[in-house]
Amino acid sequence: MPLDLSHLNPKQRQFVELVARGSYISAAYADAGFVANSSSATQLAAKLSKEIQAKVEEIVAERFKDAPKLTPMMVISGLLDLATKGAKESTRVAAWTQLGRTLGMFVDKLETTDAVELRKLLEAEGIDADEAIREAERLLS
Repeated sequence: MPLDLSHLNPKQRQFVELVARGSYISAAYADAGFVANSSSATQLAAKLSKEIQAKVEEIVAERFKDAPKLTPMMVISGLLDLATKGAKESTRVAAWTQLGRTLGMFVDKLETTDAVELRKLLEAEGIDADEAIREAERLLS
């Protein structure tokens, strides 16, 4: 259902449309038929910020309404394609890294000071928490 902007006058509706589609505020203000004034343009943008945001969301929804739903397999396939066929080495390395993360091969560094949280993290990784804590205490002493 299209966004209802009937409470705005035609110039304001045009301004909302232009800003939502990426025009600079001052350019949209003048293009909508207002007398160019950057202060007034900024004030109008602030006043209509909810309408502008709603219009942006409407435009994005319309643009992607027929896009296929992203699936994990699509992500993996795309990353694998980049990892093997990327034009730059840095692109290939980044794709392999992201692919490894996607498949759970890498764990980002986690920091915790809560013993209960630490125990849960260790056990989630299949590590005996009591043994790990004893080893850490031994290494720290």
